[in-house]
Amino acid sequence: MCNICPSGNMGQVKLSSLVVIILIFCSLFSLISVVRAAEVEGITFTSESITITPENPVSGTPISIDVILNNSNLESKNVDVYFYKNQFEVGGFDYIKNINLPASDGILDSQTTVSQIWQDIDINDQGVYVEILDLDSGSKTAPVFKPFTVQGLPDLIVENVEITPQNKIIQGELFFVNVTIHNQGSLLAGLNSVSLNIEGSTISLTEQIETVLDTSSSKIVSFDAIAPQTGTWTIQISVDSNFEINELDDNNNYWTGDLIVIEAPDLYFDSTISLTTENGGIASVFGPWELSATIVATGTNVEDLIGKNIPIEITLLDEGGTASPVIINENIEWDADSNKQEMIFAFDSDDFEDFRVGVNILIIRLIPSEINIIEDNDVAVKGFEIAENPNIAIKIVDSIETGFVENNLSMMVSIENTGIVNSSGILTVNWKGESYANFDIELSGNEEKVEEIKIETGTSKGDFEFEVVWTPDSTWMDANNLDNSDKKIVEIKIPFILNFDLYSLNITPSQPYVMGIEHTLQININSTDTGNQTVECRDKENLLLNTKEVTIKDLDSQQKFECIFTPEDTGLYELKLIFVQKNGNDYTHTLQINPPESLLKLENEDSTDFLILLIPFTIFLIIALIAAIILTRKDTDLSNVIYVEIENNGYDPRELNITVGDKVMWTNYDEENIHTVSAKSLNEEGKLLFHSGDLQDHDEFLHEFKTIGSYEYGCKYNSKYYGKINVYGLEEDDGDEIIKGSTKFASEIIDMGFNEDELETDWDEKIVVAEAEVEQIRSKQEAELIEEEEIKLDTEEENIKMKIDDEDSELISQRGKVLENMDQILASKGELKSLKDEDVEFTASDASMRAELYALTGEEGVMPGDEVKIGLGSDKDHLEGKADFVGNELPNIETDFTFEESEKEINIEEKKNVETAECGGCGTEIPIDATSCQICGARFE
Repeated sequence: MCNICPSGNMGQVKLSSLVVIILIFCSLFSLISVVRAAEVEGITFTSESITITPENPVSGTPISIDVILNNSNLESKNVDVYFYKNQFEVGGFDYIKNINLPASDGILDSQTTVSQIWQDIDINDQGVYVEILDLDSGSKTAPVFKPFTVQGLPDLIVENVEITPQNKIIQGELFFVNVTIHNQGSLLAGLNSVSLNIEGSTISLTEQIETVLDTSSSKIVSFDAIAPQTGTWTIQISVDSNFEINELDDNNNYWTGDLIVIEAPDLYFDSTISLTTENGGIASVFGPWELSATIVATGTNVEDLIGKNIPIEITLLDEGGTASPVIINENIEWDADSNKQEMIFAFDSDDFEDFRVGVNILIIRLIPSEINIIEDNDVAVKGFEIAENPNIAIKIVDSIETGFVENNLSMMVSIENTGIVNSSGILTVNWKGESYANFDIELSGNEEKVEEIKIETGTSKGDFEFEVVWTPDSTWMDANNLDNSDKKIVEIKIPFILNFDLYSLNITPSQPYVMGIEHTLQININSTDTGNQTVECRDKENLLLNTKEVTIKDLDSQQKFECIFTPEDTGLYELKLIFVQKNGNDYTHTLQINPPESLLKLENEDSTDFLILLIPFTIFLIIALIAAIILTRKDTDLSNVIYVEIENNGYDPRELNITVGDKVMWTNYDEENIHTVSAKSLNEEGKLLFHSGDLQDHDEFLHEFKTIGSYEYGCKYNSKYYGKINVYGLEEDDGDEIIKGSTKFASEIIDMGFNEDELETDWDEKIVVAEAEVEQIRSKQEAELIEEEEIKLDTEEENIKMKIDDEDSELISQRGKVLENMDQILASKGELKSLKDEDVEFTASDASMRAELYALTGEEGVMPGDEVKIGLGSDKDHLEGKADFVGNELPNIETDFTFEESEKEINIEEKKNVETAECGGCGTEIPIDATSCQICGARFE
């Protein structure tokens, strides 16, 4: 056996006479073209102007090269300075410096110093060549050489290591190490130290070299020590270990190798011995227990061990009990091809009798033999436990007692193994008397797991049983079956949530709402379950107007709530409907209150003559209005329409992100049900922002969004339907972008390899082809546009029909069956009536004709018998632009412009300027914030 494996390098002498001769020859060859002074374009330097610092450099250290350049020119010069190590070769410079030389003053040359650092010079380095390049002329100087001499250093290495005895080093025996130290440097090596260290042990030795080592000489240093314990050790030897001399290379002062120490023949158990059950613990009810160990051999060759039987003795002790020890003898055959042999020994409750429940002792011992001389490491002791059956306790630890329908409940269940051995089984969950889920559970001894069990409550309310049951696997028994299950009763409720049915909201008297008149608001209340709730009605100042205790007994019926109020002032009036117990969303309704008619009339006004004069003007305005309506009517632009489908489970998509000016088209694809698209917010007039009315199968509803914001909407007939439109502003274009061109087109395209005339010719030829292609595409587009116009006409007719069908259900219920054309409407009226007929009286039923005409045509008209006003009067309605101006009866209004002088001082009220804008329909100046034109009736958003 080899006890030492070196890994260091034995140094050799690097210098030889042949190398020296070659270097001298190269130096002489390079000096042939080298001068001691050089000049180019008035720039001069010499070998004496080159300074080497330090003058006598030492190998391995840096030097500084300083060159002084003279410039006799009256202008500054830009030059490159080249540095060549040891020899000059054109283009093979090692360093380059760019420098600007100041101009001469005409009397003295300017002088500039250029410095360069040469790192880590070697003993073979001899000098540096310097060359100057004038960048203006491109001329170079001849290279100038500056020689220097590098001082050498000693260089110690570990040349050889011998360890004895060579074959076997036994633990505790004396061994010897002889180390040969060699100086391969160029200078003498002074006194120094040599050290020997065995890593991880206490062995650390140092010897002094008492003599000076000449170059290329060697010396042997000896060590002796007691071998450490068995194993492979790393031995390190270092020369000049205390860094007492300055060497050329300190990195080659080390040698490392392996020291292999063996011991006398012996067997022992390593630390991996274990005694476990098949589940990994030490406890079991019946076993088996498995002993796993590794026998390690030392001091014996593996070849001599293979095939041998290793005798062992196993003793089982009833710790603290009265049962007799059980001794079992086994032979382990060595079949491993290493010095480690694995062994396994298994036993169960059949191998012993009357052992007590608890931890007992197993002792395993290696029997002494010729290959196991040392006995103090032959015994190992392990414990094994005889356990009772495991016990699994089930407990519902969640405090949940109630839940709500169509929801999920998370029940926390504790599964605890109070025994000391592992167990496994199935946890069965029963809900409402039926099996709901199963969970496979594994538990270690004394382990508790808390499982989260999610259950769906369903759609029924009531008291339901939640139960969990533990069933152990067939390989296990449970010590106590009484705690294997648990149950509890959970009350499932329907959440008591109230909401106001905004579609049922009704205020009487209807619009216009007048100050000082008692009004009644009626609205229905929906509920998800039975219960009680206090509902209040308050005004803007939080004054209680009405309160009612609402009791919901039947989910199929609605509770009606009334609020009687009398506005005391004009303007906006708020009514707040409040659920006191907060079981629903409160609602605020805003009304526009007008002054009573009595305040608007002016006494002794007779403007009949004046109105007669305005009749021709009024007729002209009517004609202009009709022309404006015809000229401004246009098809619906579907280019920016986003489509939403109404399915049997809601709107798809439920939420949209659009920009201002986009339109949304809803289409009902639910064949069996009627749906609506109804905003959940109101406009300034107290009406829904948008409302589709009833949408049958494949009916459509289109609405344009002109204001930024989020708009929620739903279905009148199904409260679960919910949608949302998010309207964002238009992105602003960056108008500051500047596109830069070129005014040197002709010259620049020549640089790119083109000719301007050729490009123009190619352009003329290709533009003809392009124009023909464009004309062909335009013809195709015109044909497509004609087809699209026909489709738009059909779409417009469908939209008009949808508008008729989508009137609010309250209006439909008031007029009964919807008639589709004028003949049907007139026929339903029976005998037709006219003002020219005698004894004709028009009833309220005839007034409904006006509503039907509006539904059919989308435009308001005047029914026979209506009292209307023509022209501009002088009463308050006329002056404020609120009067009607078409009809067939004139009021008897007289205007008296006379007045009597009064002694009282007339207080002239200063009028405030009102901002106006021109109406797009008739051109009349109207207030800028007006929502409609009182002349032509046009409405504005």
